[in-house]
Amino acid sequence: MEGSPGKRSGWKFILKIDIPAFLAFSLFIGLIFFYLIPGFEETMKARKRVLIQEITSSAYSLLEYYNSLEQQGLIDSTEAKNEALSAISSIRYGEKLKDYLWITDLHPRMIVHPYRPDLNGKDLTQFRDPRGKPVFVEFVKAVSATGESYVDYMWQWNDDSTRIVSKLSYVRLFEPWGWIIGTGIYIDDVTQEIRKMEFRALIISGIIGIVIILLLILISNQSHKTEKRRNLAEEELRKSRELYRTLAEASSEGVILWSSNGMQANKTILSWLDYEEREFISMKPDDIFTGTEIITSNDPDDLYEELTASHYSRCSLKTKKGD
Repeated sequence: MEGSPGKRSGWKFILKIDIPAFLAFSLFIGLIFFYLIPGFEETMKARKRVLIQEITSSAYSLLEYYNSLEQQGLIDSTEAKNEALSAISSIRYGEKLKDYLWITDLHPRMIVHPYRPDLNGKDLTQFRDPRGKPVFVEFVKAVSATGESYVDYMWQWNDDSTRIVSKLSYVRLFEPWGWIIGTGIYIDDVTQEIRKMEFRALIISGIIGIVIILLLILISNQSHKTEKRRNLAEEELRKSRELYRTLAEASSEGVILWSSNGMQANKTILSWLDYEEREFISMKPDDIFTGTEIITSNDPDDLYEELTASHYSRCSLKTKKGD
């Protein structure tokens, strides 16, 4: 049993409007959370890596400067190294000026660490982070191959020894003195920025989603009302046609209907012209009428538009045999 036209139109609207809108919104959310935000996270990390590389390179230039003074004989080796350590250990950068640089040698021993003075001068061979990674030994390995590299590990948050977080450092070897200079970024910084962005995106997406839902409800209600009126009009038209056809069939006079569905006639006309109903439907007005100018159009809709009032005319009808 077929469903009612109203139900069919409702499903038709859902398939054509509601579902595509929902899919478009889902794609919008997916684009933000699975493409744009991950891409932004990678971009942030890349920029942070470039930042710590550039800062380390700037500090490296200080080492080169003091080493050049030593080479020129302007200061001795001890003074050159002390001046370099003083300058580099005082460097601070970052949003709260708590990021820093540190220096070890190739043993490794700590030369200077601004936030961990307890490590200065100590052998770091057995020093491991909370995950068991020999951090400073890894620094030595990292610079041994290419002279510079990145190393990830766990470390205290700036000057807060109670907070241990993930960190990524860039280290570079200064060969004349056998020093490794480095600095790093806290991965939590990037993570927190991404979480803030996700939260803002979630709020914006929620607002957009609510607006879309409200618009869909409004459009849906209007469309359903319009569709309902259209279905009622079609149903009334169908009933009118059926009623007219019934009256035409019952009439003793000949009745011909011409519409986009073809030529239709009642039994009186069909018997006069010797046509079957299935044959008659494919006929054209010129095939039936002769001796009149009542029908000049080739399309029933055009004729309908041309008629402004009832039109009366005499004509002859041609039978199937042409009589």
